[in-house]
Amino acid sequence: MHQTYRKSISKRLQVVDANTDTAGISSSDSFVLHAEGRMIWDALDQHGNFGDLLVVLVKAQSEIGNEHCRDGLRAILDELMNAGLVEFNLSGPLRKSSEVITDHAAGELLVLVRNPPRVHVFNDTSALLWEALDTFTDIESLTGLALEAWEKTDPVETQRLVMVFVATLYDAGIIHQRDYHSEIA
Repeated sequence: MHQTYRKSISKRLQVVDANTDTAGISSSDSFVLHAEGRMIWDALDQHGNFGDLLVVLVKAQSEIGNEHCRDGLRAILDELMNAGLVEFNLSGPLRKSSEVITDHAAGELLVLVRNPPRVHVFNDTSALLWEALDTFTDIESLTGLALEAWEKTDPVETQRLVMVFVATLYDAGIIHQRDYHSEIA
């Protein structure tokens, strides 16, 4: 199975536990993680897909419900991506799930997922990227569109925001990698 999350090779930081004595460690050279974050950081050495990482977290925290673990994992991965410690990597073009319908209400885009039933509310920025997925099927193209739409934005920050958006949709099953072999069949 191909890995969607991986530790960043461009950023070399020392990751420390929240209860570690950080005396002598520069704050610009370290990143502090709580126990669940450290567990996920270590699991990234063997597992790269959201589902596998979720299994690791659920097994370790069996007293907590799956939805809470899913939300916690999403938050941990977002935090690690925001810090530049983890990258989200898809090797193929993206497509919207066929299990999704959309509607507009009160100036926001509602993305309704049929199975399992849930609703996601997108602001203007997210709606722009969502609609663009009909034409732009990779993170680089979506980032280029966002840079054109949002003048005076930092390219690195914009790519990070697009990557977090795509990762969130991918993990929620709202978008998938396009599989040309199954589309032809």
